[in-house]
Amino acid sequence: MAFLLLTVKKDDGSEAVVPVRPSAVVAFERHFQCGLLGNGAGGSGAIQKMEHLYWLAWEAEHADGRVRLPFDDWLSDVLDVEVAEEPPLAPPKRPSRKG
Repeated sequence: MAFLLLTVKKDDGSEAVVPVRPSAVVAFERHFQCGLLGNGAGGSGAIQKMEHLYWLAWEAEHADGRVRLPFDDWLSDVLDVEVAEEPPLAPPKRPSRKG
């Protein structure tokens, strides 16, 4: 699967580019019971509802340790989520987790 980045824009004006790692993809597939890239019923891509895109962004931020809020609380502060234009040559480094 190609490396995927999502841009998350918040109501406070902040913006973050979030890498979607394999753990977030698997969590998405388990949560929504469909493949991220398609191959489900009808063979179309799984991102058919905006909820899917928002949930994937939340899970990616959550998996990277950037957010601890439940999905609905996180969503109330989100202005927009979009797929980033061009992925970097190498994945961004994860923030270190101590403790």
